[in-house]
Amino acid sequence: MARRRTRVLEGEEELMRNLSRIVRKQPQVAARALKKRGDAVMARSQELVPDDPRTQGKDLKASGKTNDAVIGPSKVSVTMHYGANSRAGAYVIPVHEYPAKRPAPWQGASVSFSRGGPKFLERAVLEEAPRLLQELAKDLNVDRWAR
Repeated sequence: MARRRTRVLEGEEELMRNLSRIVRKQPQVAARALKKRGDAVMARSQELVPDDPRTQGKDLKASGKTNDAVIGPSKVSVTMHYGANSRAGAYVIPVHEYPAKRPAPWQGASVSFSRGGPKFLERAVLEEAPRLLQELAKDLNVDRWAR
């Protein structure tokens, strides 16, 4: 079996070391910056999320949230999601996962949408990923933390 290779961008290792240093020394600062980046991903996914005016009370767009960052002993994380604690909950997975305009009923949810499309959060994450580290570094003024 072939080993998977990880692509390392020039300067990425040093950037990751500096980001780790910020997380250890200033977790609240890192949490604010990561939340800002999570909000940017969510904003992009809001442009991609299907919207069907016939689904009042199951509105996917309104259910999109970026939680506050969680600070752990050695990491800071943020969660983005759709449908949690809302009536859109049963509707989210079929629409996100089924790549057709008129998905078949799944898990008791009959779904359809007139604009937007599947994989709306995943597509937003993948679109933002190439810029994420650089934008996070800029938000944190990471050069200031270099040894």
